Amino acid sequence: MPVLTEFTSKTLSSLRPQIDAELIALGKKLGIEFKAGNASYSGTSATFKLEMSLVGDTAGKSAEEIEDIKLRNQFNEYAKLFNLTPDDFCRELIVNGEKFELVGFKPRAAKSYLGRRVSDRKVYAFDSDYVRRQFDDADKKRNKNV
Repeated sequence: MPVLTEFTSKTLSSLRPQIDAELIALGKKLGIEFKAGNASYSGTSATFKLEMSLVGDTAGKSAEEIEDIKLRNQFNEYAKLFNLTPDDFCRELIVNGEKFELVGFKPRAAKSYLGRRVSDRKVYAFDSDYVRRQFDDADKKRNKNV
């Protein structure tokens, strides 16, 4: 790439994949997931928002394993706010006959629980009351059988 004389939308678009690649390499060394966010620029200066999430040691782990670590860390951070425990991570939900796992929260949204469909790992938002009722029913059944 030639030496840049100014930042433009086009130059930042061409730089982003290179920045992302370097951040991925650094993240693997440090156990951090980096994400370059929005950028702003004006002539000779540019700024990227940099988001970071701790994921721990990622050496030899698959993308799915790394995603699970990230989700678990976020889940553990919010679980108490939703009257849940870290043990509720990946707790089973049944929605329209399909199996889901509880994997997270959207604290500022009405549909604030996140469930991952087991069949394809796609994440969906669910109403917190619906999830709580399902968990309460499952707890009652389990306690009845004990």
